[in-house]
Amino acid sequence: LNSGVPVSVVWGAADATCDPAVARALAAALPGALSHEVPEAGHRMSDPRLAPALRAAARDWALRCRDSN
Repeated sequence: LNSGVPVSVVWGAADATCDPAVARALAAALPGALSHEVPEAGHRMSDPRLAPALRAAARDWALRCRDSN
């Protein structure tokens, strides 16, 4: 699978909803994907440990989209 669209996978290491091993496998299966595992963070976007990583991943994703055109 290579759509040419930049992908970032962000997950919390303590996520009880989506096993971190699944997130790692997803990131590994997507060519060029960036992966970000956040220590001690859970599943919710409102987790204060996860929010900075989500913001950074969104910023990096937008820059990668801009630079790929």
